[in-house]
Amino acid sequence: MERNNFLNRRFIFAILLISVFLCGLQIAEPVSAAKMKLISKGQAKGDHGIKLYWKTYRIGYNYVKIKGVIKADQTIYTTLVLKKIGKTNLKVIEKIGKNKYRVHYTKTKYSAVKYYWNHRKKGNYLLMWHD
Repeated sequence: MERNNFLNRRFIFAILLISVFLCGLQIAEPVSAAKMKLISKGQAKGDHGIKLYWKTYRIGYNYVKIKGVIKADQTIYTTLVLKKIGKTNLKVIEKIGKNKYRVHYTKTKYSAVKYYWNHRKKGNYLLMWHD
């Protein structure tokens, strides 16, 4: 009888522990989203009536996300992510439209934020496909 009672207590404790863990995840998720900080936004006009709008966010110094909209005959939504990988590599993920992705790596000692300010922000075409 005592052994059965002991197992019931362990089972209840395990269920309680899992519940607390899941509640903690639910609370922590919105907090992590709040860490994304807007660092830049703007708009530019190109040839033939093309308009470009963007907002740049960062999480820490090693992650930058640029959300852009290109408006011409049609509206195209773009996303560019700069993510620092190790000491000398930066991962660049480009998404244009719904299904077109391109991933490449750049050698740099800069953080993602510093790379954005020094390289990507030069000129108004920071979200265009480039080689």
